Amino acid sequence: MPLTPLPHGITFTEVGYTAPGGGVDPQPIVLGPLTLSAATAPADAEAGTVIGLIQGKTAGSSLSITPNDGRVALAGDDVGGWNLVVGLTAISEGELLVTIRETHPDAEGPSDNLVAITITPAMDDGVPPDPPSGFAYVVNDEGSYFVDGNGAYYIMEIE
Repeated sequence: MPLTPLPHGITFTEVGYTAPGGGVDPQPIVLGPLTLSAATAPADAEAGTVIGLIQGKTAGSSLSITPNDGRVALAGDDVGGWNLVVGLTAISEGELLVTIRETHPDAEGPSDNLVAITITPAMDDGVPPDPPSGFAYVVNDEGSYFVDGNGAYYIMEIE
């Protein structure tokens, strides 16, 4: 229900305005939380090894990471999805905290999402490290690996 007609064919209503030609003032995009499908990698993983798929990205948004020191990197695209991967700089065993920032030109501000990545011990001469608490070591004809309730996170070949 129009309240007041204005010059040039613009009318204001109770919920927004309608411009000539029927355009409506867009509402700002709300960026939701981002999560990773997995968050572990061995300390000796090669550069480009996928740590986890980034889930919850808004269409048309951009991603960046902090710290941007080369230990982890972003890889992918909007069609196949974005992954957090092992970067070119060596990573050490322990916990690595990374902030994934999502920005969008139509959002009111960026969304910062802190993720904790567990860097597991490197493998020495084909001998896997002891499994962390809550994981089991499995050997079968496809290889040997550690598993938890979410699946395998470390694989090696049987000789």
